[in-house]
Amino acid sequence: MNMTAKVRSSRFSVPRMPAKRSICPTLITVNFKQSKNRVASLAVCRLKAGLKTFLLIFSLSLSVFAQKQTAAETVKSFYVFHNSRSGIFSLHEVNLRRKWFTAELYKLFLNELKREDVFTKKNPTDKPHYGDGFPLQPFSECVDGETVIINTFEAKEISSDASKATVEVKFYSPEKCKKELIDTYKVELVKTKNIWLINDWIYSDNKRLTDDLKRKDY
Repeated sequence: MNMTAKVRSSRFSVPRMPAKRSICPTLITVNFKQSKNRVASLAVCRLKAGLKTFLLIFSLSLSVFAQKQTAAETVKSFYVFHNSRSGIFSLHEVNLRRKWFTAELYKLFLNELKREDVFTKKNPTDKPHYGDGFPLQPFSECVDGETVIINTFEAKEISSDASKATVEVKFYSPEKCKKELIDTYKVELVKTKNIWLINDWIYSDNKRLTDDLKRKDY
């Protein structure tokens, strides 16, 4: 981003606002002891003000970056993060992924966790519905000796309009396992406040994740 862009003149006049008073103390002192205290107080105040400015600029830059992401880039960033985690289905892991989900999908995941909690209390020795982890990619694994090598993926936008988009994700086994196509999913996204958020997954058999999350029986 070009931060040195010049401000163009406008035919509308802008009223001059009164200058704000500094929140930091001035360095007017009476004696040496007061001077030392004033200097320390001024330094801390300016440090806090500088930190607040830095955090504001950093948060704004993250917001601009998110707004510039395409639907495909959003899906790619999700899977990069997803593959860096264990994939265990838990409240903590759902919350870590929350920024990629729509509010509706997030609520469905929370409801699933509640249902899972009820089920495991009644059936402590049985595997819960998502006992193998998030159902967001094939569970096929490539094992080299005792090491599990993560599958690779490719994401490509196949349809979009101003508010909705569909991204096709192809999953491949790694080169150690011949790099073969394992499966193909589709990810549906909606644009919320100029940011693409994931709203659903469509599996290769055309079944939807949200339908599974809304199933009547556990």
